[in-house]
Formats: sequence, structure tokens, C-alpha cells
Amino acid sequence: MYGALGLYTDRETVSEREQSILEELGATIGHAINAVETRQLLSAETVVSLELACADETEPLVAASAAVEGGLELEGVVPAGDDGPVAYLVVPESDAEDAREALESAATGSVPLVRESGLLEWQVTGDAMLGSLIDHGANVEGVRADGGRTRYEASVAAESRVRPLADHLDEQFGDTRVLSKQSATSVGGDPAELPADRLGDLTDRQREALEAAYRAGYFNWPRDSNAEEVAEVLDISSATLHSHLRKAQDSLLTDIFEAAENDESSE
Repeated sequence: MYGALGLYTDRETVSEREQSILEELGATIGHAINAVETRQLLSAETVVSLELACADETEPLVAASAAVEGGLELEGVVPAGDDGPVAYLVVPESDAEDAREALESAATGSVPLVRESGLLEWQVTGDAMLGSLIDHGANVEGVRADGGRTRYEASVAAESRVRPLADHLDEQFGDTRVLSKQSATSVGGDPAELPADRLGDLTDRQREALEAAYRAGYFNWPRDSNAEEVAEVLDISSATLHSHLRKAQDSLLTDIFEAAENDESSE
């Protein structure tokens, strides 16, 4: 939610179809603003780094962590279109089933256990602090839930976004505190691992499919998830998933091997 779009007409009525179109227009504008802020965050030289703590019992991760002895820790988040982001959470193997049941009870929707060693797949819907942070354009870098308390590490692109975000979290989750706030230099990944410009060659859907498959253990042997399960998370067919994965792999491998050939020829 960014604000209000005011329109005026001297007509006496506005049809339901027109109201539906206006609602879609508002959502489209909101998504566009969010996309711009996300790009700003990814390209910004400096960001505002936040550390937050939440103990509100209505928050799913807080409630789940209070019900199990072991903690839950975020491994990664995949944006999954209109259905909301998908979070992958690591839990101790001995507490995996208890943690799954606790989170499924506290959150909306199912929370499958991706692998027996303790990886939960959570479609973040409803009232969840993780979803609120992502919706407000924050880059969530770490989450740790333990003993009825959750700590978040996140960054936003501009100082002006901090107060609206903090106010929203305080309104939605009353027992939430900002532990620290400081400007920090935005640091990308290790160039030796996978340069960001190579990932930039992928379409949004290709990158989303590749990360979802990776997080869900699709590339492990034996696999933790099959293509149908990964496709279901992204709300696409398995054939479409395979298409995205093949194109993404082809693009990345082409970049990697062409770079290697260029290095060899220059020696």
C-alpha cells in the first residue's frame, strides 16, 4: 500500500466492471512502484540496514518457534508471483515434523517438509512479518526464530522507507522493535562464484524457477522434490518449469564456458 489514487466523475454510478478495472489499475501501479524500489535496492551503493525483533504471538514464525524446542532459520526466499513468496526454512532434523506442524497450524496453507533432514517450504500468505517486509521492498537477508521470538535482518534502499515500514510493522505486529538501524555499503556476491551480470541475463521467470528448484532440492541426488512439486509452488505446469530451467541453464553454462575459453585464449 503506497497511497490513494483519487478519481472524479459527474456520473451517478460506476459499474462493477469499471470498479474492478480501477482496482486492477491500483494494484498494477503498486507493483510497479515496488519493482522500481527493488531495483533501486539491488543497485544502490548504500542501503539502510535494519535489525528487527518480533515477539507478537500472532506472527506465524513466532508462534511456531514457541511450540518447538529447536529454532527455525531462513535459508532463502523465492518470489512466486501472485500467490506470494515461498520461504525455505531450516530446522533441526529431530524437530522437523514438530516444526512443520507448528508452522502449518500458525500460518495459512500447507507447509510441506521438503527433505527429512529438516527443510520446510512455506508459501508466505496472510499476516506474516516476512511477507510484510518483502511487500514493502525490503531485502530480507536473515531470519532466526527461536523460543517465541524472531529476529530479522533486512535492508531498504532509502532512509525515507524506514519510517513507513516501521509504522506498518508496529500496527500489524504490536510487539515489534527496531534493534538497530545503520547505513551500510551494498555488497554483491562473490564474483568467483557467479557474477551478478550472468544472472542478469536470465528473465525474471527463469531466475525464479532456477532458485525455486535449487531451494527445493530438485538438483540434489536423490532429489528432494520433483518437477511437479516445484511447478506447483510457482503455479505453472511442469513443462513450463522444464522450459525455464533448460533456458536458464543454457544461458549460465554458455556464459561460464565462453568465459573459460576466452581466458584460455588470452593466456
